[in-house]
Amino acid sequence: MKPRVVLIIDDDNDDRDFLKEAISEYDPSTIFQECKNGVEAVGLLSNITREEVPDFIFLDLNMPLMNGRQCLRHIRKMDQLADTPVIIYTTSLQPDPTIAPGGAGSVHFLTKPSRLAELRTSVRNILDHNWQKIVQL
Repeated sequence: MKPRVVLIIDDDNDDRDFLKEAISEYDPSTIFQECKNGVEAVGLLSNITREEVPDFIFLDLNMPLMNGRQCLRHIRKMDQLADTPVIIYTTSLQPDPTIAPGGAGSVHFLTKPSRLAELRTSVRNILDHNWQKIVQL
């Protein structure tokens, strides 16, 4: 079984590390790719082949240079990412009604928890594709 690949797009180092820790505890073989903003992410994703597509993309909404909404629009235009689940990973307590799913891949909403235990539970549900426990847009 090939290792799971997770792309985290977030300008906050601590938030990226917190998420990586929770995912690694559940699946230590996970390979992480990281981008600090949407511009960096679009550049990375524009040059990948279908074999290099991440299994999941965690996307923060509030970032410099290109925010998560703009980045998501670019991601959804990339054919190779049409089936890739995107998890909007944000501090907001409510799903963003302006973000709608595009293409075959689903868009989900995950509020950044303040405790690692909460994040572990959410990560387990996401990695197991247990979407009914996560808000889907």
